[in-house]
Amino acid sequence: MFDGVTRTADQILEKYLSNSDRPYYQGGQSIYFDGWKGFGTSAILADIAELARRKKSMDYEIVLHVDCSVWESRRTLQRMIAKELNLGGSTMALFDKQDEDDDFSGIEKSSRAEIDEVAKLIFQAVKDRSCLLIVHNGSDDEIDFLRFGVPVLERRNTVLWTFRGRFRLEPAIKDKVKNADLFLSIDQEDGCLNKDADLTGEWYHEQNGKQWEFLQSLWVLDIRDTNWDWILSPSKVVLMVELRELYLKATGRSWHDQIFLDMSCLSKLQMLRVIDSSTYMKAAVHDSFQHMMNLELLDLSGNTTLHVLPNLSGASKLKVLILDGCVGLEVVEPNTLPRSLESFSFDGFGPASRSEEEEEEEEEARPNTYINQEHTCVISNISLEGCEQLKSLFLRGLPNLKELNLSGTRIQALDLEAMQVQQLERLFLLGCANLTRVKWIDPSNPPLKLLCIDTRGKAARAMDGVCQGSHLFTQQEHEAHPSTHVVATDARFLRGFRAGGYGNTIAFGRYVPSQHFHLHISDTVNDKPVLPRAKEKDASSRDGLIPGFPYLDVIDKVFNNDGEDGCSVPYCKHPVPLDCHIEIAEGGSNLEIEQDLYGMGSLIYNTQSLHIHDNSSISIGNLGVKGNKQFKNLRWCHVTRCLKMHTVFFCDDDWRYGNFFPSLETLWVSHLVQARCIWSTGLRFWKPIARTTPAALSKLRCIHLHSCPRLRHVLPWSLPTMESLETIHITYCGELTQIFPKPGSCWTERTEFPSLRRIHLQDLPMLQDICERAMSAPMLETIKLRGCWGIKRLPAIHAGRPRDKPPAVVDCEKDVWDKLEWNGDGMEASRSLFSPRHSRYYKKDLPRGSVLR
Repeated sequence: MFDGVTRTADQILEKYLSNSDRPYYQGGQSIYFDGWKGFGTSAILADIAELARRKKSMDYEIVLHVDCSVWESRRTLQRMIAKELNLGGSTMALFDKQDEDDDFSGIEKSSRAEIDEVAKLIFQAVKDRSCLLIVHNGSDDEIDFLRFGVPVLERRNTVLWTFRGRFRLEPAIKDKVKNADLFLSIDQEDGCLNKDADLTGEWYHEQNGKQWEFLQSLWVLDIRDTNWDWILSPSKVVLMVELRELYLKATGRSWHDQIFLDMSCLSKLQMLRVIDSSTYMKAAVHDSFQHMMNLELLDLSGNTTLHVLPNLSGASKLKVLILDGCVGLEVVEPNTLPRSLESFSFDGFGPASRSEEEEEEEEEARPNTYINQEHTCVISNISLEGCEQLKSLFLRGLPNLKELNLSGTRIQALDLEAMQVQQLERLFLLGCANLTRVKWIDPSNPPLKLLCIDTRGKAARAMDGVCQGSHLFTQQEHEAHPSTHVVATDARFLRGFRAGGYGNTIAFGRYVPSQHFHLHISDTVNDKPVLPRAKEKDASSRDGLIPGFPYLDVIDKVFNNDGEDGCSVPYCKHPVPLDCHIEIAEGGSNLEIEQDLYGMGSLIYNTQSLHIHDNSSISIGNLGVKGNKQFKNLRWCHVTRCLKMHTVFFCDDDWRYGNFFPSLETLWVSHLVQARCIWSTGLRFWKPIARTTPAALSKLRCIHLHSCPRLRHVLPWSLPTMESLETIHITYCGELTQIFPKPGSCWTERTEFPSLRRIHLQDLPMLQDICERAMSAPMLETIKLRGCWGIKRLPAIHAGRPRDKPPAVVDCEKDVWDKLEWNGDGMEASRSLFSPRHSRYYKKDLPRGSVLR
């Protein structure tokens, strides 16, 4: 049809792509180009795009060239169109946002469709101008480009496209072209394939005895089921200096064991496949890989006697490694692999097969069951740690695999159930910054005993010193209690794990009491004892969190005798992360997405220790999840420096429990500038009946609140006793009016605090009462008050107080002591049991004319 290859692009452009001769009533046209039976399409379409952009006489104002011959998805095609139009960062952000959400939801990349909002932007950019769209379509279907936003029905617009490219040569593909206005192809008469040689079948025998000079320009050598020793003899291999691809499929004859294949001269070799041949493998791996600096693909599939992986560290450009069906391989270690590796495949079912139509395009069909039923893969350990470019991974049918280490790789998703690794016990995914999803719903498939995940990069991990050994238990320990350690900056990462169950008792796929887990939604990790920042009160004043406490530094020096954090109770000031621990901190995001609340809430409600700090997005400590919220396992909670948090524990009208927080021992809350309450006023309790379970907050020993300037109250309390509370330590909460307000209904007029020993209240100018109801604390030892000018009553301590117990010390300003009310509820009897002490630094008459600092 055309005179020559060099003029093909120009001929197509002038003869078929001109708008000038098109009738006015004709719409946009679609032209399919098939090349020379599939060859040459990519180069010619690229030339057409370049010529169309250069020629000023063309009728097209926009020329878009999109190469999707390596097909990913319709969305990828739309993204490439948008890039060609230079639609800018805001448009790319729409793709990134949707891709990110789909990653966490586990939607396959190949299934991702175009985005309607982007289609509108593309249409706006093209609608008033003529457009030539050139597309390499790597999918199996025709594409309606109108859905992508390209107005292809307009008369002035043309689509030139092909199914071909990347050696996609099967004849049947052109039968899928249904809606093209023109179908162009080229006669195969000018010998354009002189870079390839086919040495299968009868072609070789016709060439036998001729000169071998053609080997010097040979690019592709494909040998299958034939006697190959003569063509790969040293005298001939040395001639193949331009060889790019070598495909060997052996017959397995015993005399092949004697063959030595020296590939050290094949420095330009990019692709090597040695398939179904252990004997060929022996001949091929004699230290040859150290010299293959350009090798990009290595396929050793089906070599059943391969026990040790060759040292590939010298193949610095190797991107793809295929070990399908290598059932004898015992271990894969990172020191034998190059850092350039991008794709790794190990299919225990066996090597992939390729039909005749798929030979050239290499679309491989994987087996559905074990090909070799007599032998199963013996490999027990695979470590690809440090392969920083690895982003494609296929593992399946490895029944003896015990440990898998993918730390430091770029993989995005992992489906543990699809891998069929029934004995996998240890999985490491540390430093996998691109990881968005690990699907593991069934805890018995595989039965992991140790799971360590960290989706932060190397730099972030180095800041807090987290390393692989952070949560590694001894073998006996993690066999008794399966352990999970997860660090992720995005809460959507948890979508891949099963959570919930009856009573929200399932976390990470397992019944909570049978496992240990540490979850960190943060870009930093604190697994050490939680220590308050030095001089919290000083820092709060400097940071502007506490407006208007003059002479704060003097007050601290004078009155703070309990240590740097103002609390001398050991179990209150140094909580240690427990077996089930959650940390939400700086960098943690997407914590309150509606569809994720159930799973995240299940983890929070089952944790033993909860540390929330330095997060600027979270507004409710328990995320406001509805459902069973009893927090039966929580033993300590530390919440600090969360700028938007208004409630630590949100309680709606459904919170009517008599046994919630039965294990909580320590509550530490500080620097919440927006918080109005710790437990919201919706909290209600059932009237206590017979004691069959631990009562609500029956183990709470310490309440520490600091620098929450808008806090109004702490805990609405209607039960008759808080039996274990020993310490109340509250400082710098300027709007606090009551610590324990009375809810709507109460069953007693008095609340007993039989274990309360210490009360420290400082700079609470609006505080009126500790407890709105009458309060009895017979074991009270010290009360320290500073700046609490509105307090009216102290707890009654006379009822039940041991006779030999010394008087309770009340350290406060004299004005506060003088204003206290002692009438009612036996307070006159308690007055004699208090020993007031007033600071020697308390205000004195100043000489006239003195000046404050």
